[in-house]
Amino acid sequence: MIIYMIDSAGRARIGRFVRDEIARRGTTPEEVGAKPGRPSLVTIKRIKAGDPSVSELMFLALGTKLELPADYLMYIGTGDLRRIKRSGAAPDLIRVTLELFRDDNDDTMHLEGLE
Repeated sequence: MIIYMIDSAGRARIGRFVRDEIARRGTTPEEVGAKPGRPSLVTIKRIKAGDPSVSELMFLALGTKLELPADYLMYIGTGDLRRIKRSGAAPDLIRVTLELFRDDNDDTMHLEGLE
């Protein structure tokens, strides 16, 4: 298993993505939380809030629940734009994900290759 280092800015970015993606799909956190498996609604809310105690395992589980490519939330958290682009996700999903980075106020984010 690869261990990803996700800082507070990355957790906040994952939270924004999850909030936006659930809305983009026309569903609610309650509906996603009610699907079989982990994470629960409580954990989804913690992820959306950028809670530092949420484990990588829960990010991976939520990605599965949202039917995202493997490790997609981890790529968002670490800011790995190249892997996001090469993830095999639908072009529209990649586009909205990259928009998160354009809007990100984190001055330490390396945005080379964003275009």
